[in-house]
Amino acid sequence: MRLFFAIFLVFGLWSSAQAKTVVLIHGLDSDSRTWAEHHVVDALFASGWQMGSWSGEQGGEGSKNRPDKVFYAVNLPWFEPIETQAKVLRTQLAQIYQQRQEPLILVGHSAGGIVGRFLLLTPNPPPIRGLITIASPHLGSPWAEMAWRALQSPMGDFMEMMGAEKWARAETLLWELSVTPKTNLIHWMNRQPHPWGVRYISVVHRMRAQQVKMDLFVPMASQNMNNVPALRGRAEAYPLFANHQLTRQDGVLLAWLLSSFK
Repeated sequence: MRLFFAIFLVFGLWSSAQAKTVVLIHGLDSDSRTWAEHHVVDALFASGWQMGSWSGEQGGEGSKNRPDKVFYAVNLPWFEPIETQAKVLRTQLAQIYQQRQEPLILVGHSAGGIVGRFLLLTPNPPPIRGLITIASPHLGSPWAEMAWRALQSPMGDFMEMMGAEKWARAETLLWELSVTPKTNLIHWMNRQPHPWGVRYISVVHRMRAQQVKMDLFVPMASQNMNNVPALRGRAEAYPLFANHQLTRQDGVLLAWLLSSFK
């Protein structure tokens, strides 16, 4: 009998250790549907992952038949400053953690990766075991700076007249993600100590030699967290031939990366 309970305890601890909870964070001008629209979700399903439901969406995940590999796709007010988005994300992560009771793995596309990294720099962040960013502008985005500068010019009024008022709402966010200003948020983040015990992974969308296919929004160097002064030498980087948008190959690579979390 004692042997039976010992085996049961070891098996239970092993199963718990194998459980994984992933949170998908979308980027600019997007929402949680982008992961399905670009077939990332299909690749995760094919690798045995299940989509979780939680109190902020469709009701809680039942305690019975608790799946081991679950992902959640959150919705953030993408046009708000990074700090505001991070506060919303913190609330949603708290609800997810209450369901799963285990450290979370954050996966952020584009600006979503910056929101996830900023959250790690705030006091008492949620239990996070990994941060995977996909095409995120860790050193800033020239496109974001162009858009921000355009909003400072008469062109900004023209953009609003042409129906681009949503970008006017994102003016602070675009400044935070700009390359040149040395006092903006992205430069501040890159000088802050980042928590140890977190696995940092960059998925870098890069150019294909045979085709002129590259990320026109975020340069490759900016996507690699190893180029962040505070994270130099601490991040893993994996290249992927793609432009800025998510692809099914992001999902395939993501599933493989997640399988390496123990």
